[in-house]
Amino acid sequence: MAGIPVVLMSTVETTALGAALLAAVGAGLSPSLKEASERTTKVAEVNYPIPTNQRIYDRGYEYFLTQTSRNQKVNHKRSAISYQLVVRIQ
Repeated sequence: MAGIPVVLMSTVETTALGAALLAAVGAGLSPSLKEASERTTKVAEVNYPIPTNQRIYDRGYEYFLTQTSRNQKVNHKRSAISYQLVVRIQ
């Protein structure tokens, strides 16, 4: 997965913009999300990976995957505990 360019957008509030674009499409103000985003977003910068750093990128990505897997297991356990508590309260 590592080794691909990272595109930075000029918009800081990307989450709010995404919600607004979805609302615009839903309200019929724009025919598609693709068209709405093309009209409202601009690329600020593109960062390309440094080929000699590929091993470092790969190790970082492997660590990310390990942590993500661990977090999913913890979140699953939390959800199960929360469900049990709700069932007991009812």
